[in-house]
Amino acid sequence: MIGLEDRQALARDIHIAHVAGARLMLACEMAGIELRTLQRWKAIDGGIRPDGRPLAVRATPKHALSDAEHTQLLAVANEPRFAAVPPARIVPMLADEGFTWPANPL
Repeated sequence: MIGLEDRQALARDIHIAHVAGARLMLACEMAGIELRTLQRWKAIDGGIRPDGRPLAVRATPKHALSDAEHTQLLAVANEPRFAAVPPARIVPMLADEGFTWPANPL
């Protein structure tokens, strides 16, 4: 992600090069962005818009753990026998013990 101040500086530099006679597409290429990226950055009022991705509202994934499942998962992973075991090894160990998910919900 490029911060707003960096976007504004880059767009200003591209604009200066374009006014001086450079082709817009080549000026963007020299700056390391696509022309379409510059077009997306431009706001209706002529300014440069900040990146909207950090503020985007996203739906919770269907496979996300519920609060109860998350609590149970932490309780199992924090057991003393797993203190020095990476998560990738905990799952096979539990499977070998016959643990099925979700185990008895809290």
